[in-house]
Amino acid sequence: MNIEIINTIKTEMQDTLTKEQMDKLDKVLNMTLGSSIDSHYCDKDKKNLIKKFILAKKIEGCSKRTEEYYEATLLFFEKHIGCSICTVKTEQIRDYLIKYQKINNCSNVTLDTIRRILSSFYKWLEEENYVLKSPMKRIHRIKSPVVIKPAFTEEQTEVIRKTASQNLRNLTIIDLLLSSGLRVSELV
Repeated sequence: MNIEIINTIKTEMQDTLTKEQMDKLDKVLNMTLGSSIDSHYCDKDKKNLIKKFILAKKIEGCSKRTEEYYEATLLFFEKHIGCSICTVKTEQIRDYLIKYQKINNCSNVTLDTIRRILSSFYKWLEEENYVLKSPMKRIHRIKSPVVIKPAFTEEQTEVIRKTASQNLRNLTIIDLLLSSGLRVSELV
């Protein structure tokens, strides 16, 4: 297909040409091979792209719940972005993330999760040659405050021990966890 040819040529020439030369090459390729084919192919296939991405995640071993969350997030993104998934620009994604945070009043942790999903999707699109360059490359991690949970007080520790004192096994487990600093998953 023409889009694959165009993307292959651009990828091969990316290291050799300057930005201005790449822009000129892009114009020439689109004039000769047809930009309408490029956008038509991507528009026609955009729903399938999300499904193909979810299938790729399934093969990687993602859980059903993760697949559903990825799909819902990407379909919501597609619905609200206002253009084709393949032609979206970095600025449009930034605008989307800002609007999403305002509308949903979500935390930076949630917003970074959405950013990671979009980043994963566009990285996959780039690897599969659906887009030349991921627009997510210039959008970095969204920082959020790290909440450190306080340690148990002596009173809390005693309450836990008293609760477990009926069963020697449970008391041993509680003492081991408290004295060693092991995580529950490590103990299991």
